[in-house]
Amino acid sequence: VPLAVTSLSQASLQRAQINSALDIARVVPNMIASNNVGQGSANVYYIRGLGQTQSFPTFEPQVGTYVDDIYIGRQNANNLALFGVEQVQVLRGPQGTLFGRNSTGGAVVVTLQKPSDVMGGDLDVGYGAFNQMNVRGAVNLPLSEQISSRTAAFWTKKDGYVQNLTNRETLNGVESYGIREALRIRPANYANVEWNLAVDYSNSDSANVLNFPGPGGVDGSGRVAYTGYSKNGAPLSKLLTGAKSKLGQGVEVASWGGTSNLKIDMNGGTLSFITGIRGLDQKL
Repeated sequence: VPLAVTSLSQASLQRAQINSALDIARVVPNMIASNNVGQGSANVYYIRGLGQTQSFPTFEPQVGTYVDDIYIGRQNANNLALFGVEQVQVLRGPQGTLFGRNSTGGAVVVTLQKPSDVMGGDLDVGYGAFNQMNVRGAVNLPLSEQISSRTAAFWTKKDGYVQNLTNRETLNGVESYGIREALRIRPANYANVEWNLAVDYSNSDSANVLNFPGPGGVDGSGRVAYTGYSKNGAPLSKLLTGAKSKLGQGVEVASWGGTSNLKIDMNGGTLSFITGIRGLDQKL
């Protein structure tokens, strides 16, 4: 059966400077991707005209995102930082046979790097416009002949590029970080068995405020906003009560989870027992 698939290796991702899931659409035909308005952690995907613009908590997007075969059930955390990635596949839809009813438009499948038997690591540091700083690194550590570990982490920070003409604040900055710990276990007496375990945590502070072309802007970018909201809280915050009374404009999303994949190679194929849990905490 012919399938429309775009597969990107780790080298391809680095060559194309694809650092987040939002960047994938630059190299995938028939795919459009953008941040959801107001939420830098949420991506709007359209493949072959099917997608969803809103990140309602009760809605699941038509383009599903999978990380190590675990479904990311909400759009609010699908703008993944692609660190420690072995491969990214974009399968243009419909993909209901393999990936269920939430993939009528297609599926974005991310495969993370597994621990290796060789001690080593890598480090990537970058600097760009609007004081953007990126740091990504990983360490492979064989603990024994049967157990290997891999620790990967990233941090990125970027000043805003939008000038709020109402209160002169700078908007649409980014600060994100995350860490992932993975284990690979190969039992000594069972050469056909491999057990991969991983836990991860990431935090994204990124508000994608609606903005327009206009005079001035930050560093001459010419992007401006007219919102009356402030990053430092409302002017009348002292008169209000409640947990959110002093919160300024912003979107912070924390995502965490754990995965287990027990693979058994058999004569007729590979049998996998996949278990995962995802957590999501949002402050809007």
